[in-house]
Amino acid sequence: MAKTLEKNLINKYSLSLSKIVQSDLLKNIIDYYEWVYIERGHSSNTLKSYSHDLNLFFLFLSEYIGKKISKKDLEELNLTSLRSFLAKRKTDGSNSSSISRSISSIKSFFKYLHKYKILTNIHVQQLKSPKRKNSYPKPLSENETESFSSQIKAEEGDPWIVKRNLALFLLLYGCGLRIDEALQLNQNILPLDGNLRVMGKGRKERLIPVLPIISEQISIYIDHCPHPKLPESPLFYGKQGKRLNAGVVQRKFREVRKKLELPNSASPHSLRHSFATHLMVKGGNLRTIQELLGHSSLSTTQLYAEADNDYLFKIHSSKHPRA
Repeated sequence: MAKTLEKNLINKYSLSLSKIVQSDLLKNIIDYYEWVYIERGHSSNTLKSYSHDLNLFFLFLSEYIGKKISKKDLEELNLTSLRSFLAKRKTDGSNSSSISRSISSIKSFFKYLHKYKILTNIHVQQLKSPKRKNSYPKPLSENETESFSSQIKAEEGDPWIVKRNLALFLLLYGCGLRIDEALQLNQNILPLDGNLRVMGKGRKERLIPVLPIISEQISIYIDHCPHPKLPESPLFYGKQGKRLNAGVVQRKFREVRKKLELPNSASPHSLRHSFATHLMVKGGNLRTIQELLGHSSLSTTQLYAEADNDYLFKIHSSKHPRA
């Protein structure tokens, strides 16, 4: 079943390319998507981003060259052609972050082609990303997370969906999960033993303690959910009985954020950031937080701490007896 889902996902992202690239190159692209998703263990969101960027790239090239793209065309691309694509992205209104991601996606694809001796283009790796300011998701304060939870609980609508949204919010904030990690959970991993096994980036598994309030809310949601409760069924269902889509969660988050007049930086990912920040404020060990977040490198976790200097200073100023 999982293999079928993976194939369907990959075919979905490669379908639109059949009209603008030659068949042998299309086969290489499909193989690359499989390598990204299955062998490298990247999330479906990462695969979606890569495919979006490459689709734009190949669409531009087909118009720029005036025909279906071949492997020979990719080999012969020069810096002028590549920079023309980036200039087009900028003209179309893409920001520095989007352009940088496009460059990363293109470089990743060409590295794959070189690694497996399909073709080589020395110019691609010479592309440089535009300079941009470091931006990290800002954490919500503890009061803001309380307000967010209360607002979700008070929402009108189908009772089971309200309970689902609250369970998901508590899971993201209370366990520091990435949105993709939470939505990929099935019912056979219900945290009834006080722990949750999560498959993160690179197919790395980690064990996360789950607070009783989170387990209880998940159980309440499951009891009210009208959809199948089989071991391989999604833990979080959408309204139509399929696995809940990240876009639905992000849209609901924006609605609640607007009602509470929170900054635009407040997002589902900022709950993960809040999880880490609030643990640090309470004296949590950075190495332990790294393991809970599933970061490969401690330096990534340290970025969270560095980005939260202002927040930590405010907490210190308000709580310290000599402040």
